[in-house]
Amino acid sequence: MDKITLEGHELPINVVRKNIKNTYLRISSKKTILITTNKNTPEEKIYAFINRHKNHIIMTIENMKEQYPLIDDNIRYFGHSVPAYHEPSLKKIWRYDSGIFLYKNDASKIKILHDFYKNKILETTSFLMKKWEPLLKDDFNLSNITFKASIMKSRFGSCHNQQRVIKLNSLLACFDIQYLEAILLHEIIHLKITNHGIEFYQLLLKYSPNYRSIRKNLNDLFKTIEV
Repeated sequence: MDKITLEGHELPINVVRKNIKNTYLRISSKKTILITTNKNTPEEKIYAFINRHKNHIIMTIENMKEQYPLIDDNIRYFGHSVPAYHEPSLKKIWRYDSGIFLYKNDASKIKILHDFYKNKILETTSFLMKKWEPLLKDDFNLSNITFKASIMKSRFGSCHNQQRVIKLNSLLACFDIQYLEAILLHEIIHLKITNHGIEFYQLLLKYSPNYRSIRKNLNDLFKTIEV
C-alpha cells in the first residue's frame, strides 16, 4: 500500500502491523495516513477503513497549516526572520553576529541549528530566571534547579521535580520569547505541583494570566515548522 486518492488529494499510506485487535488511523504532519492494524488485516479492509474515515481525513488535511523548513536562506529566531549563510571558514560550527546566523557545514546545517537553538534557550532561560526569581520566591524554592534543552517533537517542556531538572524544547527559540517564558513558568510550577489540577492552574494563572491563549497560539505556531 503506497497511496490513496481522496477528494483529489493523493495521500501516502504507511501501515504498521502489530499483534493488536483493532485498526487505528492518524494523519502525520506531512499529510501521510498512518495505519496501525493487526498483522493479518487484508489490504482491502484497510482501504475500506480509510474510506469510512474519508471526511475526517480530508478535514484534517485541509486544516493543516503550511510548514516551513527550519533553515533555508533564513532561520526563525525568537519571532524574527534572520538571514542564514554557509561560512566554511568559521572556527566553530556556528556564529550569531549582528542579526546574522552563520554555519560551518552545509551538510550538517540542521544539526548545527539545533545546537544553536539549544544554546540560546539555555542562555535566555538564565536571563528570564533573573527576572522571575524575586517574583516567585514566596511560592517556590528555586535553588539547585538544572535546566536542559533539546529538540522535542511532542512536548514543549518537562519537569522532574525530585531531581529538580527542567527540560525545555529547543525549538521554542523559533518563536517570540513570551512562549518560552510561559512554558518555563509552567514547568517551574511542576516543581511544586506535579499534576494539572485546579491548584496547578490557579498558581500558573497567578503568574501568567494569559497562559491559555499563549499556549493555544504556540500549538498553532509549532505546526508551521518542520520538526
